[in-house]
Amino acid sequence: MGSSGEPGALPTPAAMQVLTRRILEDSLDAYADRFVRTWKVLRGGSFPEDEANDPQRARVTWERGLNAPGRARQLAAIFGSGSRREGLGRIRAPALVIHGREDPLVPVDHGMAHASLIPGARLLRERTRETSRPLKSLVFVSRLDLRHCSNAAGGT
Repeated sequence: MGSSGEPGALPTPAAMQVLTRRILEDSLDAYADRFVRTWKVLRGGSFPEDEANDPQRARVTWERGLNAPGRARQLAAIFGSGSRREGLGRIRAPALVIHGREDPLVPVDHGMAHASLIPGARLLRERTRETSRPLKSLVFVSRLDLRHCSNAAGGT
């Protein structure tokens, strides 16, 4: 997720609710249930093939370890860091901004602003929620990123 830090670049109310909800660390089952419900909000139910993997992803996350204070600090940093408008204007690397039209975390107009603030950036707006790109599309995105960088470097 990337935010311009501009006012109004807030998640939808449903996304904000799942982001700020206390992590249930008392049992794997409770955590897995919350994990599945959280990703249903962030994904919008758009990718049933990925939803089937959510219980396993929850188990892996649980086993890796949870850090509720770290999560709170990360959210505070995102919301409190201020505008990145000036910094985005200094980027001189080839930039490909991919933003989902239904992204529950960052409104699409802020994704468009990212692209307009970065000199020479290319914007790709997708029908999906960028926050939760389906796993099967990662190969496509990797190829798109490689092609974009190659073209920017003068390749074909």
